[in-house]
Amino acid sequence: MNKIKQWHSGLAKREQNLVNVASIVLAIGLIFQLLIGPVNDRAAKAQRDLDNKQKLLTWVAENSAKYRAASSSGGKSRGSLSNIANRTARQAGISISGTKPQGSELQIQLDSVPFNNLMKWLEKLVNQEHVKITMVDISASDNPGEVKVRRLQLAQ
Repeated sequence: MNKIKQWHSGLAKREQNLVNVASIVLAIGLIFQLLIGPVNDRAAKAQRDLDNKQKLLTWVAENSAKYRAASSSGGKSRGSLSNIANRTARQAGISISGTKPQGSELQIQLDSVPFNNLMKWLEKLVNQEHVKITMVDISASDNPGEVKVRRLQLAQ
């Protein structure tokens, strides 16, 4: 530290002022990089997450209206509930890990499925096959973009 003081005092007054101003600018830059920059990055990420969740909410609202319309139309699907579920799941590229009849309903389990494929499959079941979703239990999978369906209960 003494060597720095000696070096600084050995400079001309104008050079000392220049070094002092440069030090202040450097300190401000470091503060911005270390404190303000990461805060801004987190705020931008939070805004992106919010935008994505708002898009999902809009999609769910639009498709729930379609679901209610299809449910109230009283259309009947072709074949048994198990056959419909298996056929449409194969078409959607979804592997059903387990099924269990529950009276007139069918309970389905899926180990890991891409979220978008699941939503398209459910939409097809409701809108084209006129199947009702009476209960669903979904959790996050270990793989990004995928979910586990612990319980999906379908009815005709």
